[in-house]
Amino acid sequence: MMEFLLASSSVVIEVDGGCCCLSDGSRKWKPEMFEQRLAWLGQFFEHWPDFLIAQLEGGQGSTARGGHDE
Repeated sequence: MMEFLLASSSVVIEVDGGCCCLSDGSRKWKPEMFEQRLAWLGQFFEHWPDFLIAQLEGGQGSTARGGHDE
């Protein structure tokens, strides 16, 4: 998980109550950026360890920040 975050673009993701917010600091995204960020989000959740999934299901939030720019 840490390797994935460090290799990622500078994105911030907040997960709270079953919802997630993803930001890269841009005011708005071009349409193709939505597909790229959605793919990144899928990879992010694939890397989650079981104990974090259990926390999310229990209603606890989490915030993660990606590493440096690609």
